[in-house]
Amino acid sequence: MQEFYNHYTNCQAPEKDKSGPPAGRTVAEQIETFKDIWPIGLSVCGVFAVTLGAFPALCVKIISHSEDDKWANVYFQPVVTFLLFNVGDYIGRQGAGFLMWPQRGSKILYIMVLLRVVFIPLFLLCNHNPNSAIPTVFGHDAWYVVFMLLFSLSNGYCSSLCMMYGPKMVSEDKAEVASSMMAAMLGLGLLTGGLSSFAFALIG
Repeated sequence: MQEFYNHYTNCQAPEKDKSGPPAGRTVAEQIETFKDIWPIGLSVCGVFAVTLGAFPALCVKIISHSEDDKWANVYFQPVVTFLLFNVGDYIGRQGAGFLMWPQRGSKILYIMVLLRVVFIPLFLLCNHNPNSAIPTVFGHDAWYVVFMLLFSLSNGYCSSLCMMYGPKMVSEDKAEVASSMMAAMLGLGLLTGGLSSFAFALIG
């Protein structure tokens, strides 16, 4: 009991000074941490750069091929563009927690992220303004539904894997710093995608 009392009344010898910077917080250690996670950080940046580049600025310019005026003018965009994207994104995020494939450090994840760039030209070739210089190759609504489903699923799945793997690529004492860096790279992706969306919208 005496030891317990002494400990909680600070009567014991003072503990080792912990006033120095926390582990992993010096500039040199942060640089080392970034060197370990930059591929996965760049990947999450790429995921959101592509997503914000196309959605919603480019996607809302796609029009329905259907002859049903109510579907084409009232339901098409809210259902296919916004509802389907959010449902697919949610399923992708949940699926990443259960499946977690490819494994951490696999190049397949980086290839998956890179392949998402193809969604931008695919959306540009969907049914859009007939006066546009870009031809319509995928005119039927079904094409856009398939593209949007794959687009949203891959966004949720790839982004979640990247954010989960990032802190695990460094030692435990650097995981907090790695998480902050991953969040910063995510923000950079949002910024890049948001700026590029103006250009893609003008092209479409």
